[in-house]
Amino acid sequence: MTTLVARTSDSNNDDSTGDVTSASFTPAADSILFAAVAFMDDGNISDNLPEDIDLTISDSEGLTWTALAENHTTGQWGGVGRVWWTQIGASPVSMTVTFEPSIGDWNWGAGGHVVFDATGANTSADPLQQVPVMEAEDKGEGNNETHTFDHPANVTVGTSILIVFSQNDAFGPYTVPTNYTALINLTAIGVHPGVFFRDDETGSAIAITDLGQLIFWTIGMAIELKPAGGLSASLFTTGDGTAVDVINEDDATSPLWSSIDDDPVTPDNTDWVNAVGV
Repeated sequence: MTTLVARTSDSNNDDSTGDVTSASFTPAADSILFAAVAFMDDGNISDNLPEDIDLTISDSEGLTWTALAENHTTGQWGGVGRVWWTQIGASPVSMTVTFEPSIGDWNWGAGGHVVFDATGANTSADPLQQVPVMEAEDKGEGNNETHTFDHPANVTVGTSILIVFSQNDAFGPYTVPTNYTALINLTAIGVHPGVFFRDDETGSAIAITDLGQLIFWTIGMAIELKPAGGLSASLFTTGDGTAVDVINEDDATSPLWSSIDDDPVTPDNTDWVNAVGV
């Protein structure tokens, strides 16, 4: 089973420029380390968030990071966010990460970041089951705003993770999505980060039914994290595209078995194709 541990997170509402460095932390051995950040334009110097802004990451140990999608909202007080991951070896040490906008003198009015790791995950070249999308949406400083984030396709084998940021002008946590667990859910005014996860997700949509109060915008990404190697899931795909729960459907007399294989005790490669997560 995949285990997630929050390492450090922060939310602030202080006008600033340049980069932000996290508190020190020590990641778990043989883990996948995720880091994410979002900034809000200060709204005073520029009328709009710079279109050519880019967010980069570095760390005190010189690790190589893989950048996932970046996205931003539009207009004054706009927000921009990005997610990265890297692999941690067998002997981790205390470290920090630094987030930096590509426009060094850009004035941002608030920022937030999260860092967490996952053990029991697939540590192959790409630990993600599907290519995630960063969603961004203006909310117009509303109250009780909602947002449904989406995986590109239904979750099939891995842990579903939602990383979300929003700019709020009032205290209050996110409403935790149904059947999810909150790993991080800060309540400070500013860029408000949250991380939620679920091990048994089979759909694609993750709904937050209340983002908080006075929400300017929300930015977030749904990630499906592959489990460790071996037969990591009970879902297989038959030739006609039907998903079948082979491991949990172990009754040889059940309609499910008999409808897809003439010999349910020893299914063969003719019947079971495209095994997922192995």
